[in-house]
Amino acid sequence: MAVWLVSAEPNWRPDRFLATGPNWHAPEVNKSKKRKVRPAGAQAIKALILTALERAGPQTGAQIAARIRCDYHSVNSELSRMYYEKLIAREKIGRSSSTGRTVMVYALRPVRA
Repeated sequence: MAVWLVSAEPNWRPDRFLATGPNWHAPEVNKSKKRKVRPAGAQAIKALILTALERAGPQTGAQIAARIRCDYHSVNSELSRMYYEKLIAREKIGRSSSTGRTVMVYALRPVRA
């Protein structure tokens, strides 16, 4: 009964799925891509990581964090950035001493002359 009354009015439209509108899921065309800001101590951690890899050779992220006495998560995030900047190489060949799982081993990339 109520549907007949509503549909009898000339200006009534169903409120969903029939009208076109903006696509809320589409990315905006003019939106500029923001660059991620690196933490303030990232350069210092980077230098510590490079010296640790020079002195001791290939190591896991946990070994590097223990050697330079820095937070494990910040060391691994910096290692990931350095890998994508092509400063270091990584292989999944190490074993975790605590869990026994396979972990990444990081090493300096050989310098090509």
